[in-house]
Amino acid sequence: MKLFRPLTLLALVIACAFTSCKKDKIDPESAKLLLNSQFDKVDPAWGTGENDYSKRTVANGYYIVQNKDQDSYYFSYTDPIFGSNTDNIGVEAKLKLTGGNADYSTFGGISHNYLPGNNTMDVFGFYNNGTFEIFHYDENNFGTVYHSDNSPAVKINDFNTLRIELRGGTYHYYINGTEVFSRKAGNVKFDQLGIYIDPATTATVDYYKAFKL
Repeated sequence: MKLFRPLTLLALVIACAFTSCKKDKIDPESAKLLLNSQFDKVDPAWGTGENDYSKRTVANGYYIVQNKDQDSYYFSYTDPIFGSNTDNIGVEAKLKLTGGNADYSTFGGISHNYLPGNNTMDVFGFYNNGTFEIFHYDENNFGTVYHSDNSPAVKINDFNTLRIELRGGTYHYYINGTEVFSRKAGNVKFDQLGIYIDPATTATVDYYKAFKL
């Protein structure tokens, strides 16, 4: 799916080379997992294939999402996962970003609260310059909830583990195990989950899981 984002956000291009990374261990309490995408093989929860705008493949234990478009944003999303679970739930993904172009930054991360009928969603992601951002998208309008200065929690040009927990009506945001932001949930829900990336950007996803706390 394509999205268009104003040029006024950031226009940083940082190229980075792919490096291998050992997978993190999954929570042994597997009964709490609602989604456990390890990408050792094609996962039916995530689409694959190629068109003029994107390419999605599973290779070497990774889900690779490439945005081929130079001007528009792309995200791949799942079917609803949480069902009647509306609190004490979470999502975690480990991914690395490469690419970008002269007009857009290299940014990507977890999308959630996607409402196809309204074409809205919320995104928590990181830039390859060491910052992170939380924003809300609503019909071609991007509203920043929080944009960090350089954060020591973000690994530059490397895999980063993003985690969002919804506990007691409050969202808690983590990068590599460090809580970096929190806010009241309000009307912002988890479903539907996805992966969001900037123009000309590729996300290499090590794993993606959703769970009950």
